[in-house]
Amino acid sequence: MTLYLFEIPKELSFDDIKEYLDHVSEERKEKILRYKPESSRIESLLAALLIRYAIRKDLSLPNDAIAISHNEYGKPYLSGYPDYHFSISHSGHFIVFISDNAPVGIDIQNMEQLKKPISGHFFTENENSYISANGLQGFYEVWTRKEAYVKLLGTGFSTPISSFDVFDELGVSFNTQINESYMITVCSRNVMAEKALFERVGMDELEPK
Repeated sequence: MTLYLFEIPKELSFDDIKEYLDHVSEERKEKILRYKPESSRIESLLAALLIRYAIRKDLSLPNDAIAISHNEYGKPYLSGYPDYHFSISHSGHFIVFISDNAPVGIDIQNMEQLKKPISGHFFTENENSYISANGLQGFYEVWTRKEAYVKLLGTGFSTPISSFDVFDELGVSFNTQINESYMITVCSRNVMAEKALFERVGMDELEPK
């Protein structure tokens, strides 16, 4: 299992990185350029570059040999490498990535987005009780676990997040941690270490050498 964390520089503009569009697929390039908000274009391009950086480092593949496809629900996967699984998420100025030899999911959320927790029909009775007892941190713990688990399944919105309880036996392991004001949860079919350790990636590392 490998874990990478990238922090988006605060003053970064799309013009600063648009030359990196040449390092992603035409399909991804077109998707990035369709975004109207500059922040969305920046996040999408950097996420694509982080995926490619991780694959190059994990599998020693050249950038032009990396072909990213998507399943019927939109989950990305590396064509030709059925035993290489990965997931990516971004929130605020962080992008996080996980890869493993079994299905994985990851989610990151900025805990400053809400002032108080949300409960209700998105959660099971058990999850609502946990949120009530643990406040905003409990909410984000449950929410990121749900998002990470659905990403692991790769079924998108076809799996309602209210249809399962993250504290039940789901055949996966979770690892949840706080980085600054962000809650990060990783989910894997494999057993994980007590604390998942992220490798920080710098801007200069994203460009293929």
